[in-house]
Amino acid sequence: MLRILWLVVSLGAPAFGQTHAFEEAALRLKAGAEAIQREEQALHAAERQEFIERFNRLAQAMQAFQEEFGKSDGTVWPKKKAEALSKAIRQLESTRTWKLYSAKITEPRP
Repeated sequence: MLRILWLVVSLGAPAFGQTHAFEEAALRLKAGAEAIQREEQALHAAERQEFIERFNRLAQAMQAFQEEFGKSDGTVWPKKKAEALSKAIRQLESTRTWKLYSAKITEPRP
C-alpha cells in the first residue's frame, strides 16, 4: 500500500510543478497584457489632451482674429492674427487624432 502511495505521489509531483509553471506563465502574460493596456490608455489620454489644447488654441486664434478684424469693420486685414490663425489650424491638423478622423472621412466607400 505504501509503495502505491509513494508511486502516486512521485508521479504526480512533476505534474504539480508543471502546473505551477503554467500558472506562473499565465500570470506573467496577464500582467504584461494589463501593462500594455495601461500604456495604450495613457497614450490615448495624452493624444486627447494634445488635441484639446490645440483645438483651444485654434478657438483663441479665431477669437483674436475676429476681434481685430471687427475693430476695423472689415476694412483692415489683421495679418499677424491671420498668420496665427493659420498656424493654429496647421497645428491642429498635425495631431494624430485629426489625421485618423480625416482619413476615415475621406476614405472612398465601396
